[in-house]
Amino acid sequence: MNPATQSRLKIASSDPPKRYSRRLLRYVVTEHDLLPGSRVLEIGCGTGQLTRHLDRLSLEVTAYEQDALSLKSAIQTLPDVEFHHWKDDAQRLGEDGKFDLVIVHGSEMLAGDLFEDATLRWTAHMAGYLRAGGSLMFLVRHDPVQLQNPVGHLPSCYSRLFSRFPGSTTKLMVPDALSDQRTWNWVLGRRPRAGKIAVSLHLPKQAISRFEWHQWIANETARPQVPCCLWARRQAAVDVQIRRAA
Repeated sequence: MNPATQSRLKIASSDPPKRYSRRLLRYVVTEHDLLPGSRVLEIGCGTGQLTRHLDRLSLEVTAYEQDALSLKSAIQTLPDVEFHHWKDDAQRLGEDGKFDLVIVHGSEMLAGDLFEDATLRWTAHMAGYLRAGGSLMFLVRHDPVQLQNPVGHLPSCYSRLFSRFPGSTTKLMVPDALSDQRTWNWVLGRRPRAGKIAVSLHLPKQAISRFEWHQWIANETARPQVPCCLWARRQAAVDVQIRRAA
């Protein structure tokens, strides 16, 4: 993985000590119509902070984590949850059409231009794990460095990505608590408000097979693409410079 990709991935997936507000938890449960026994696929679960809440609600969670130490901690804390090692974004993560909700905490695929062909295909790949009427949710940090030099995607980028797929989209921005230093930087006008963004794609009630997803995304990738935001355009230019230098 080149340095530019590593930097983007850190932005996409990094999070200070995770505190899941009631507002966010309420969104996860009510916005996705989760009931006891609902099946959830959680990708990038970390040490299982969100997994713990989902498990307490009697949801059937299958969780994947890339970092070995975080995975070990999660397994020790929640022995009844089905945990797996997440090797890469191409890994097979379960049966097609099995899950009511797929939660993605962070992925290299979300760390660059969201409208790239590879990202569109990967998003369709994630949607293939959902049952009819299920939902795909991206849960990411929004932590701009300063007003004049944004770092990371705009919240609207994720909504625009999901608008390329069949179904409806909802979005929630949960700002960091007032006790967080980032919030005081926002109060003083030094940077935009930081927090978590939850963006969800709610699939139609009719089933969509993986074959149909492949056909859908083939049509989408055939359309002319432009970077999803100024930040993504800058990162693409950095990648080109790195490849030329190599």
